[in-house]
Amino acid sequence: EGKLSEKEEPLDTPHVDEGKSLLEIKLKTDEDKIRLVPLGDLHIGAPDGCCNIEKIKREIDYILNTPNTYTIGMGDMFDNAQKMAKGPNVFRSDLSPQEQYETALNLFEPLAQKKKILGMVEGNHDRWTMEESGIMLIRNLCRELKTTHIANGAFVHLFANKQRYTMNVRHGKGRGESGINTLLNQTKGIYADTFLCGHVHKIEAKKKMHIIEGTPHKTYYVITGHFLEWVGSYAQNFGYSPEPTGTVKINFFSARKDIHVSL
Repeated sequence: EGKLSEKEEPLDTPHVDEGKSLLEIKLKTDEDKIRLVPLGDLHIGAPDGCCNIEKIKREIDYILNTPNTYTIGMGDMFDNAQKMAKGPNVFRSDLSPQEQYETALNLFEPLAQKKKILGMVEGNHDRWTMEESGIMLIRNLCRELKTTHIANGAFVHLFANKQRYTMNVRHGKGRGESGINTLLNQTKGIYADTFLCGHVHKIEAKKKMHIIEGTPHKTYYVITGHFLEWVGSYAQNFGYSPEPTGTVKINFFSARKDIHVSL
């Protein structure tokens, strides 16, 4: 008496957060390094075939078939155009929002099966659905792929065997003409061995030195690239400078603390 029946019991509503802001990933390697190939700003479904899907597939095949090689999603996986946006417009998209989601899921599923996805951050294009309908596409994609939904600006402690590296991972902000200098401004007062940032559709890297308690520490600032072709895209329409598509490759060495970035 006085108890709720089984059908009347209130739902256990889960808390929906913005992703993990601090995580630790331990990777084992039989080589002298771990390779990381960030993939972001894919813009799947962009109008007129501007998403270079074949280049995305080649990068995924490289990660899939190369030992000790992993990826991290840098945001804007979907073009996800809005109805009334000044730039990308849903009526011109090559794929519907659901088709964009299913395409991303199919592309990344083989990597997920081999546990080669360290996690994914949300981009501004991905977030438009959240703002319009409350659905977090990246959270759902991470759940289906059984990987980690990473918060913007999160710290990732990455171990290559026993060698520890700290990454700061973010999608980023700013207009299309920004880049490394914007990343430097966004991360003032933050220390990490490597900063990874997407959003601005460039491939750049800058090496800096910090002195901490008298000891020098090398730091890389990396803009991780994109896969949106310029001709016919909103980038051309907005008057942004054309930039090469693709991504970077980062080596984290296991026997010594050292990082190499290839553009």
